[in-house]
Amino acid sequence: MKKLIFFVLLLVTVVAIRCSQDPRNDACFDADLKASMVDSVCILSCEGVCACNGVTYCNECEAMKQGYAVHPGDTIPCSQK
Repeated sequence: MKKLIFFVLLLVTVVAIRCSQDPRNDACFDADLKASMVDSVCILSCEGVCACNGVTYCNECEAMKQGYAVHPGDTIPCSQK
C-alpha cells in the first residue's frame, strides 16, 4: 500500500512539473483557483480526469491544486477523449 501511495504521489508530481514547464498549457491556468486550493487536501483516488490544459490528473482536486479546471464531462483521462 505504501508503494502505491508513493507511486501516485510521484506521478502527480511528474505531471505537475511537466505541466508547469509546458507554455502551451497556460491558456487555461487560473492563479486564483490555485491560490484557493493551497490548503486543500485531496483524496488519494486516481481515476484520471482531463483538465482544461489537456493533461490527465488523478482527480479534479489535484488538477485544481495546480490551477486547472476540469469541465463537466471531462471526468475521464485525456487519452480517452
